[in-house]
Amino acid sequence: MIEIWNSLVNQVTDYAPNLLAALAVLVGGWIVALLISALLRKLLVRTAIVNKLTKWIAGAESKPVPIEKWIGTLVFWLIMLVVLVAFFQILKLTAVTEPLQRLVDNFTQYLPHLAAGLALALLAWLVAVLVRRVLSDGLKAAEFDQRLGRIAASDQRPDQSVSKPIADTVYWAVLVAFLPAILGALRMNALLEPVNAMLNKFFAFVPNLAGALVILLVGWFVARLVQRLAASLLASAGADRLAEKWGFAKALGTRRFSEVIGLVLQIVILVPVLIAALDQLHMEAVTRPASDMLQAMLIKVPQIVAASLILLVAWFIGRVLAGLVENLLGGLGFNQILVKLGLSKKAQDGRAAPAAIVGALLIIGIMLLAAIAAAETLGYTRIAGVVENFLEFAGKVLLGVLLFGLGLLLANMVFNVINASDSPRARGLAWTARIAIIILVGAMSLRATGVADSIVNLAFGALVCGAAAAGAIAFGLGGRDFASRQLARWQNHTNEKHT
Repeated sequence: MIEIWNSLVNQVTDYAPNLLAALAVLVGGWIVALLISALLRKLLVRTAIVNKLTKWIAGAESKPVPIEKWIGTLVFWLIMLVVLVAFFQILKLTAVTEPLQRLVDNFTQYLPHLAAGLALALLAWLVAVLVRRVLSDGLKAAEFDQRLGRIAASDQRPDQSVSKPIADTVYWAVLVAFLPAILGALRMNALLEPVNAMLNKFFAFVPNLAGALVILLVGWFVARLVQRLAASLLASAGADRLAEKWGFAKALGTRRFSEVIGLVLQIVILVPVLIAALDQLHMEAVTRPASDMLQAMLIKVPQIVAASLILLVAWFIGRVLAGLVENLLGGLGFNQILVKLGLSKKAQDGRAAPAAIVGALLIIGIMLLAAIAAAETLGYTRIAGVVENFLEFAGKVLLGVLLFGLGLLLANMVFNVINASDSPRARGLAWTARIAIIILVGAMSLRATGVADSIVNLAFGALVCGAAAAGAIAFGLGGRDFASRQLARWQNHTNEKHT
């Protein structure tokens, strides 16, 4: 036991100088690393060369980049890596020092590539920031946002700047353009090949994209110009006043008629522009369905214009005819028809007047006929068929209402004639005649509408049979004494003849 203890003490005594030296190297290296990194950080902070360069290139509004902290931290860990290698070498821990030494050797060999990659990354960042600053200042000096707002006919200042996204897009495009060079300097071939392939495809697509953007920009400018010219010409020609006169202004809401026509022309111009822009992209799988859809819309444009003209002319004709009919019926005293029919005590006026209602129904009928023609022009035969069926049914209903109105008028006339007679039962007979006429005319009206003919016939037959049965029962129950005397008289008369 004593020998083991002595051997252990001797080994510790022999190893103690190495341990103390290793600890001294570790602590000293750590202190040196802290001092050097702190001095370097303070030097960079005092000179502020990086932030000054950033503010000069990117502008005063740019955020400060903490590159001094990054450099100080990097230098600290590089020194500590060397210190750790020395620490483990003094301790003669070869199992640890050999991997660390290989790491240091590999890092030392890779250091030129890393420096080149960092230099290229710094250069890319500087160029991107410089280009963004120049482009942003140029767009601001040219008042790009204000000019774009005036072209878009916006009286209010836009909440978001358009020039800033453009400058940011160019900034990232410059960084992406430097990416292959940076990856090549860093010897990252596994990433370099797919990035190169992606960028080659992108730059091959750039001319198509630029062409599509130019087509869109020019087409949008032309469409906007045509829209403004058309709106101005129509407004100066008095189209807005005519729209108010014809009653279009309420349907259009806050927009004027001239603005709506100009907007329609703008959309008509933009449709072929969008088709040309999509074709310029040469992306068949994506653009072909959209292009076909827009092409179909473009083919439909003449039909849509023709259908719109049909509806517009029909509306104008309907308004004119409705005004004429309303004035004519009003002059003939048609507004008193409800009083004559006994449905109202006072004649209505305004929009509730019968003449106005007839005018509105006339407009609706003309517009429904125009809708049939417009639907057939657009090729929507099913919709035209539905409207035709509705018109047919509406005509039957209108005929039924007309018959019922005439029946009411006839019933009132008969009531007044009978009621004016000297008969003591005149009022009862007058009411009976009125109700009979109303029932008869009601059945005729329902039959004219074509609503449940069998039900109308059954109800009318049941009413007649019920009246006959009621008369028979009344005679049988109320007049049985009279009936028995009459039967006895007939029997006596028969017996006398036989004798």
